[in-house]
Amino acid sequence: MARALRLLMIEDNPDDASLIVMQFRRGDFQVESEQVYTQATLDRALDQDWDLALLDCHLPGFTPERALETMRKRAPTLPIIALTGVVGEERAAHLMRLGCRDLVLKGRMDRLVPAAERELSRTEEVDALRASAMEASEHLARAVATDLQNLLAMAGTNVELLGRRALDPAALQELEALREAISRGHALTADLARFGRAREEASVCCALDEVAGRIERLLAPAFRRSGVRLVARVPEAAVWAAITPTECFGLMRSLLLAAMDLSEGKGTVNLVVREDAMVLVTHPGEPASGGMRALLGGKTESKGIDLTETRRTLKARGGRIGIGAKDGNTVLQIQLKPAAAKGMGPAVLLVQAEKGLRRVVGRFLIQEGYELLEASTLAEARETSPLPDILIVDADLRGEDGVQLALELGNRLPGLRVCLLASRPAELRGRIDGRGWAVLEKPISPEQLTRILRVLREGELRVG
Repeated sequence: MARALRLLMIEDNPDDASLIVMQFRRGDFQVESEQVYTQATLDRALDQDWDLALLDCHLPGFTPERALETMRKRAPTLPIIALTGVVGEERAAHLMRLGCRDLVLKGRMDRLVPAAERELSRTEEVDALRASAMEASEHLARAVATDLQNLLAMAGTNVELLGRRALDPAALQELEALREAISRGHALTADLARFGRAREEASVCCALDEVAGRIERLLAPAFRRSGVRLVARVPEAAVWAAITPTECFGLMRSLLLAAMDLSEGKGTVNLVVREDAMVLVTHPGEPASGGMRALLGGKTESKGIDLTETRRTLKARGGRIGIGAKDGNTVLQIQLKPAAAKGMGPAVLLVQAEKGLRRVVGRFLIQEGYELLEASTLAEARETSPLPDILIVDADLRGEDGVQLALELGNRLPGLRVCLLASRPAELRGRIDGRGWAVLEKPISPEQLTRILRVLREGELRVG
């Protein structure tokens, strides 16, 4: 399956840009690219999310130092590969210090795709490590908060018991100071506990197709080295399941590595995500007693791969796993609990061309209990059913006018509540004045979206 790649090219030569895109397509990438070569166009491009940036080091009037400084400020985690015709060691080291991950000579474009794959895999690994570190810190926060709450409760009880005795005024004043200190301790502990629970409660929702794409990119090099091919197949639409992204990533990773090991250096391992939140993993060979069946039963390990945590995760999330055979292959059927895209709240139509942003905002809306309706184009939005109560639309849809969609739907649905996402909200003045629409400047935060949705839900902002 071709891997999707959002590619930003800081390059002024259209022929070189076409050659770059061709190289990636030959490397089995489905490329969506944008070419910029000035400060102004780079600033606008960085309003969007990108997987990789390529920087031509010889742009007239736009130095690589200036471009790298801009990207370091606006997109600090974006991997950047420098492209140059000729470069000395000192210059190469200088570019690497400024933030380039790698450097490819334009006369050696055959190195470009391998270098990009390496940097994309490294980014995936860093994201996974960052998520694990955050999860560990949240777990520690929950444990510390629980212990502190118990200690503060004991201290509060003792203070109240002392307060019932006949004490002199000075002692009573000291007890009152202790009560205030314990009260402040409870408030601080409550904040710590909320931090520990925040993602645990809010992130029990995961786009299976997104995780499958990430895991395919991350494990592809290991599979190639083993002589086994890894192929992921996912539906076009997002598939939501009631499992955290970290849990889902760990579950798929463990099962795929076990399948790779049991394939014995030949054949293909398939990872298939279905629309009903079922994940299929197939690998060569029948499910013999000493193979995957034994691993799932906890009776053995495969080169250090222990599926105990996989079984524990499935049980905790209400999932189940089955094993069978088809056409000489072992077939694992992992049924996860679908995340309800239909909540008790209003129906929200989210119109956003950027798939990544659509998923992030969509996950948030599901977690908040809204019924989620999605569209990536105006044509899809016009055909959406059921009719929405709230419209969240990107005013900067690629080649389309999100404001026009809001006007059309507003005329059809007089009670529609509207929120526009815009890179430059000031440019919308005159078109939306007096309509009572909410406008959020991109990039948006969960806090901003929560506040606007609360106001929209109460019906204070409407098309008027």
